[in-house]
Amino acid sequence: MPWNAPFYRTCGFVDLPRTAYKPWMHAVEADQARILDIATRVFMRRPL
Repeated sequence: MPWNAPFYRTCGFVDLPRTAYKPWMHAVEADQARILDIATRVFMRRPL
């Protein structure tokens, strides 16, 4: 959902740059690209 990322950013999560994606993340993105517009989708992480 497009509004999830802004909310999670307020909780300390940051976008993970595509250059840092693991192989499984690329696979998930490729799978989703078949049916979704992935231009606004991101993986996020929360630094501990």
